[in-house]
Amino acid sequence: MGSTFAEQLKERTEEYTRRMGPTLDELARTASYYEPANQQVGRVAKLREIRANLQNDTFRVIVIGRFKNGKSTFLNALLGKLTHPIPELPAGGAPLPTSDMPCTPTLTSIVYQNQPSVRLQRKGNSSWEKKSLSWYLNKARVVADSEEHKKAFADILQFELGFPVELCQAGVILIDSPGTDDDPDRNAITDEALFDADAAIVLFRSDVLAGMQELAYVKTMIDIGLKRYFSVVNLWDAKPIDEQLKGFTWDKLVTQLKGGPRYSDQNLESEDIYFVDAQSGLQGKLTNDPRLVNSSGLTQFEQRLRTFLDNDRRFVHIERFVAGAISEASAVAEHIAKRIPLLEVEQQQFQARYQEILPQLEQIRARGRRLSQIFARHRRECKQELQDSFVQLFVQIRQDLPAELKSWEIPYLHGGNMMQNALAQVLAPHQRNKLAKEAMEKAFEIVRQKVAAWQQAPASEPGANQIMSRAIERLMAEVSQEVAAIESAYDQVSFHLGWDPQKIPLIVKGPHWMERVSAAGLAALLTGSPDYIFTGGTGGFKGLGRDVAVRLAVVIPLVLLHAPLLPVVIPAGVIAGLVGNIIWGASALEKEIKDKAIHTLVYGDPKSGTEGLRAEPEQAKPFLAEIVEQAFSKIEAGVTQEIDQLIKEEERTIQASLQDSARSAEEKEKLKTQMKSHLETIARSCTMLKDALNAAKQV
Repeated sequence: MGSTFAEQLKERTEEYTRRMGPTLDELARTASYYEPANQQVGRVAKLREIRANLQNDTFRVIVIGRFKNGKSTFLNALLGKLTHPIPELPAGGAPLPTSDMPCTPTLTSIVYQNQPSVRLQRKGNSSWEKKSLSWYLNKARVVADSEEHKKAFADILQFELGFPVELCQAGVILIDSPGTDDDPDRNAITDEALFDADAAIVLFRSDVLAGMQELAYVKTMIDIGLKRYFSVVNLWDAKPIDEQLKGFTWDKLVTQLKGGPRYSDQNLESEDIYFVDAQSGLQGKLTNDPRLVNSSGLTQFEQRLRTFLDNDRRFVHIERFVAGAISEASAVAEHIAKRIPLLEVEQQQFQARYQEILPQLEQIRARGRRLSQIFARHRRECKQELQDSFVQLFVQIRQDLPAELKSWEIPYLHGGNMMQNALAQVLAPHQRNKLAKEAMEKAFEIVRQKVAAWQQAPASEPGANQIMSRAIERLMAEVSQEVAAIESAYDQVSFHLGWDPQKIPLIVKGPHWMERVSAAGLAALLTGSPDYIFTGGTGGFKGLGRDVAVRLAVVIPLVLLHAPLLPVVIPAGVIAGLVGNIIWGASALEKEIKDKAIHTLVYGDPKSGTEGLRAEPEQAKPFLAEIVEQAFSKIEAGVTQEIDQLIKEEERTIQASLQDSARSAEEKEKLKTQMKSHLETIARSCTMLKDALNAAKQV
């Protein structure tokens, strides 16, 4: 991909920016007539932010996949050979570190820079800290010990690498994400990055292709709106591409994932599925061997990526902002359309009507304040349901553990030596304790697996995610009723004052209040910013209207799937202590060993005061409560901010109309003409934005 490609992409994107920029500026100017000049969070601010983000010609492509699928190797191959040598890199070396162990410790963005650069951003800090490339290559690796890794990278949010790579010169930011299914903290980093991405490359391994967790992750990614993605199967150990592999890949990534037809010799590239030997492709790039690059399958994928960036990129780039801009513009149009008919009401009549609706306004405000009570009640109920379910889980574990452990054979007693079984009955107490310790550790491992399954099961299956999803569905159903009632009450107030929607029909219609409120809650839960879904963010969200039907509950599994696992921990020393206090009977048969091990593990040892696993549900309560608290608090912040803004806009419309009523007939007529002109401007601007979007789509 040469510089001419980069220049062409930049020129074409600039063309659409020049076409849409003035339109967004005009919308912002029009909106400024109808809100206070010093308002920090309003329609004008959001339209200006959309305008600024449109100017940003970056396109974020994230590479995701299970840990050790070869993401860093693939990205190195995709980055290609550097345009000039970099002294800090080893001879023939690649920009990103690779290893037999997981390599990517946190989110790493690769941007174009003529000279190599490394920056890191720490959590809670908007500034960037410069580092040397040699520091990054030595330090920015996953630490094998999970606790040591957390200490090393606990406060680091992300890395940014600048390299002279041709692909990034075209305004593309490539994002190397931490592998999923490895560590909960690194999983969460990848989850958050999905909402900043414009497109994704999902990397699979040919030898362990698309397991259940991988498919579930991609399905959730699609559900939240990141639908533009490529599937790349990394050919492990130079695996040949045969019909069996093609059929198996199609079944996993088309039939199962998308609900598509069964495989019958279709072209996998029609579904944007590509086979690439990343290791071979990287070697070919570093040694400047085009035949090796071509045989690796990398050339075909690069050609498809180039076509996508050349054609579809502009549509994706523009689409995320058009929907948000039209949403903001429609809200301004609604304000204007309500004020125009009220200009025709005489001052005395308006004043009388205004006095009549004052009690209604206070009732509406009180109803808005009730939302906090609704959240508090549903938060309490969800915490209780989660805790009750966890208690029931441990009741079930205690019931099932004997049968689970029964199928497991104590290695010493089943080593193939019949004499060992015979001697088991006369073993010394310390030898029996050793066997019991093995049985207890096995039982404990079973418990950990069951707890992890309960916590990480998808929302369609019993577990924490199902409880959270259903609780939030109930919450949002009640919030929806309240918000709809508030919107309807304000419409009734406007009717009473003299508003007639038939007189000034809206040409530009935006989303209903509940759609706005739900979108704000969704954005706050996922990104921490209620405005993110409306303005597109610095990297660009998909925009309100594109995925407004996505329910909050859909993303709960993604948000909570990788929360830290419940702290079900009994130190080895405690297990040894528990075992040491077992009183053995006359025999030490395998059943007795397992039964005593389970009983001691579950109920602990009263003599030493050591509690067993029966205390776990009580100890887990604060952890479970915190999970609920974090999710509900974020949603509540987003919902509250948006509903407060909507209420303030309605109140501002009423107050503005009250002031309008005192104007002279001549002033009213002049204001009415101006407002109608503004409505026409908004309608024309929205049409121009849609036309620009359609033009980009047709290229």
